[in-house]
Amino acid sequence: MLVVVQIPIVDLRGFTAESNRLPVPGWPAPEPDKDFLRAFGAIRRRPSGGLNGWLGEAAVCEAGRGLRFAGSLQRSLVTKSGDWKLRVAYRRFFSDGVATGKFEIGFDVRPVRSTGNLLRVDEVVAGLLKLPLSSEGTIARSLGAAGGPLAQAYARATTSHVANPDAASRFVLAGRPAVVIEHNGRTLCVPNVARVMEAEGPDAPTAIFWHQRLFAADVPVWFLPRPRGARLGPTREIRLYLCRFHAETEAIAKTFRAVSMGAIAPSPRSPQSDRLQRFLLNAFRHHRQVGKRLDSKTGLPFYEAALWHRDHALPGYYDSLLTAISAVNPRSSVQTAIEDYISERRSQDDRATVFVLGDYVMTQNHITNSGTIGVIGEVSHSSVTASQTTLGGASNEAIVQLEALAKILKEQASNPDEEVAAEAVKKAAEKLSSGDESAALAWLKRSGAWALKVAESISAKLAAELIIRASTT
Repeated sequence: MLVVVQIPIVDLRGFTAESNRLPVPGWPAPEPDKDFLRAFGAIRRRPSGGLNGWLGEAAVCEAGRGLRFAGSLQRSLVTKSGDWKLRVAYRRFFSDGVATGKFEIGFDVRPVRSTGNLLRVDEVVAGLLKLPLSSEGTIARSLGAAGGPLAQAYARATTSHVANPDAASRFVLAGRPAVVIEHNGRTLCVPNVARVMEAEGPDAPTAIFWHQRLFAADVPVWFLPRPRGARLGPTREIRLYLCRFHAETEAIAKTFRAVSMGAIAPSPRSPQSDRLQRFLLNAFRHHRQVGKRLDSKTGLPFYEAALWHRDHALPGYYDSLLTAISAVNPRSSVQTAIEDYISERRSQDDRATVFVLGDYVMTQNHITNSGTIGVIGEVSHSSVTASQTTLGGASNEAIVQLEALAKILKEQASNPDEEVAAEAVKKAAEKLSSGDESAALAWLKRSGAWALKVAESISAKLAAELIIRASTT
């Protein structure tokens, strides 16, 4: 079983005036056996070739030095359902030369012993994501939480020595990790809430998808079983598409957030503005084309699932995104593409927009949730279990709690997403102070699960209830 853990790296420096980003390696087509990525490794040709439909990936950085485990990597992984033999197959990095990058580490994982029941795949995923990494003077992190330090290491490795690497790291962000599993052989057990997608036809592929809650994040997991005797090529191609697709999805989402909050605001008609507009235009078109091609090839709704996962993280950002894009005076084609995208997503949101707080798994016909869930619009042929906390009118205590929460969030914010949440809570407190409860709820809808978690940790009960209410109305 090949288990690929991916950490997307989103580089926004190309959209700023002074990026000081090194031109080498020459992504997306660096020179194998000549170029290298400082502190990561050399550029090599991918042994089995690249990926049709997407530029690059025939040449990748063999990034053996980019991420190291604490001590020697354990040879076995012990889970409740049994033991697994463990070996690192590769560590690789790829960038498209604009904003999308991805670090991938592949594990060769083989079952050794079962405790009696079927071996569970989700236990393997959790075990791998919790593997400890080398700290090198900083706080040691697990693989699943390595995104931030890895993004900072990449920023330092690709910034000129004469520049300030700390300034550069502000524009290099880590996306949410993802896991893609390619399996051939022994029957394994997947979570009972996983979504099984089967295409029509005797030789059609099957994919199983679920979100796995870990490190306060929902990690998307794709499980691709391959029957014994089946060719490796089709399953490998789907795996490569899914890995690139997730990296592109995170790059678009992070760019949206940075534009919406003004973290990147290039001057109109500047080279940086042109680069940003080209990236967004190409990303929309290419993402849709390749996503639908993948759906057509497999008969499985990968594109729809990726869009849902991306926009689940962006509720309430459409208006601010459009306003921010207009400020850079975009060309008509870019403006039209963004407006079409927002219109398409809003129409889907109107039909069924789901905001979830707590652990959850969503399938086509069923939603299982151990937190609080709210559904807006029509969800046909579905079973939904929900609860909603109702808070009466605005109160002075709620305002005090929101103000205190906003201050704590601002102090603890470590990335643009968390800065957006802090600002949203602050604006909500201001609106509630002026008596505009509907506007306060609109701002709180943008605050997300992190703000709720902090509110609960400081016992800001009324603030937490308002956040839940905003997410379900």
